[in-house]
Amino acid sequence: MAGLAARRNKRTPSVSPGADSYHHGDLRTALIEASAGLIAERGPHGFSLREVARRAGVSNAAPYRHFESRDDLVAAVAREGFDVLHAVLERHGDRERDPLARLRARLRAYAGFAVAYPAWHRVMFSQELGSDAHSVRDAAHRPVSLFTRDVIDCQRAGRIQAGESRDKALVLWSMAQGVASLAAQEHIDEAEAAAIIDASIESLRTR
Repeated sequence: MAGLAARRNKRTPSVSPGADSYHHGDLRTALIEASAGLIAERGPHGFSLREVARRAGVSNAAPYRHFESRDDLVAAVAREGFDVLHAVLERHGDRERDPLARLRARLRAYAGFAVAYPAWHRVMFSQELGSDAHSVRDAAHRPVSLFTRDVIDCQRAGRIQAGESRDKALVLWSMAQGVASLAAQEHIDEAEAAAIIDASIESLRTR
């Protein structure tokens, strides 16, 4: 999680020119990227579909080819965010051979994602995601599968207490989400976030 504060607000979802994407049949991606850029600038509810279309370089009617409303489009951005988060967690965890170090790396990366993409993180956990809210909630639980796998590996190595691995993973996920939200809003700094994560892992260690 080193250097998270320095990266704050500098890594935002990329926005590619929309007109070419539209003509090549990639309208949906162009609209999601345009929305992600607007979310980073204004928050999840600070823009209209008309503004998304203008940012993507397409007609005002074009967004309705794929999305019934702005909320449906925001939900698609949220799901894309979870796809990116999942890839980040996999990449950081896979660098570590030791299972406990792997778990720690993933938890820190979870908080790091929220700091790097505060607006995106906010919309991913928004309570106002339209008709696709259920699919977004399902995507939100994907990190738990990674954390559960890491907990199982730690238990097999005798590094974490025996017991229901998914329950322990849920505890760690809840902690990581709280740390991520606090860090993204600058209520805690990088050192404090790391200390909370380390203390939470230590509480599950074998004695």
